[in-house]
Order: sequence, then structure tokens, then C-alpha cells
Amino acid sequence: MTDRIDPYELFGLYVNGIDHSEPIIRSLAAQQIPRVYTCPDDYKGEFKKLCFAILTNYLDLLQIVLHSTVIPSLESGHI
Repeated sequence: MTDRIDPYELFGLYVNGIDHSEPIIRSLAAQQIPRVYTCPDDYKGEFKKLCFAILTNYLDLLQIVLHSTVIPSLESGHI
């Protein structure tokens, strides 16, 4: 069994093989993406904040949908 991969085209670029010296997924620092939170041990707190933000935004969306829904009344004659 060999690790040889035939050349292929990927998104319009010609790829001749896989470079195993580089990791497939590079770290955020290698991609020059800044860290969002400073303490790497506080992932539970960050996750709780994220879940709370998602929940409040979802409830805001439900509130908007509730108030924007037009229900015809029987009194107006439009059924």
C-alpha cells in the first residue's frame, strides 16, 4: 500500500499531492487570527455567554415574528 495520491483539480487549482509536513488545520496564531478571550481555561464561561446570547437573540426573533404576524379578525370582514 502506498501513500501516493494522483494529481487532481480543486476549486480551479491543480493539486499535485498532499504536503504532510504541514498540518491540515493550522492554528489560529499561524493564520494571524486574534484570540477572542484571554484566559484559555475559561472555556466554560465563554460557552455559557455564547449560549445566553443565542437564546436571547432567538427570543427576540420570536417576539418580532409574533408581533409582525397579521391575523384577520372576524369583525373586519376579511377572512
